[in-house]
Amino acid sequence: MNQHTFTVLEYTQLLELIAGHAQSKLGQEIIRALRPKTELKAIQAKRGLYADMLALHESATALPPLHIEDISELLRVLAPQGAVISGPELLACKSILDTVFDVCQFIHRDDTQSLDSIQRLCQGLTPCSQLRDNLTRCLDTDGSVLDNATPKLHDLTLDHRHRTAHPAVAGKPRQIS
Repeated sequence: MNQHTFTVLEYTQLLELIAGHAQSKLGQEIIRALRPKTELKAIQAKRGLYADMLALHESATALPPLHIEDISELLRVLAPQGAVISGPELLACKSILDTVFDVCQFIHRDDTQSLDSIQRLCQGLTPCSQLRDNLTRCLDTDGSVLDNATPKLHDLTLDHRHRTAHPAVAGKPRQIS
């Protein structure tokens, strides 16, 4: 399709309208970048997905929240082995894991089993439950590490508080195993 066709069909305006329903900036960018398929096979391949989405829209089934933060820059930083990221960056990763978990729960519900194209699209999703649980246990809502993230950190925090509250023991070294 050429630019004249896009203008006549008001394609850009249509994409803007659809992008307004996206739950994240990244989703809006993906929608705005869509271009019509020109090969019959590619068009036919999407038919089932469109049918599933229309069926969901017409049903009482609510989609899970699909907010996805763009962590592409963070992933570039993490490319070198041993790279360190901040608590807020870990929270961004946890947010994505939460969304994947919600989608996995959604696709395993009885009322979504008949949505074959959506099932195929989501079959490779892995919620990384252990990592998600560890991030939940270790991070506060602002990304700071919680005092009880590990047993050793918990003990050190208690010792520090005790020494701060009792200055007489503050000067005595403590053996940490």
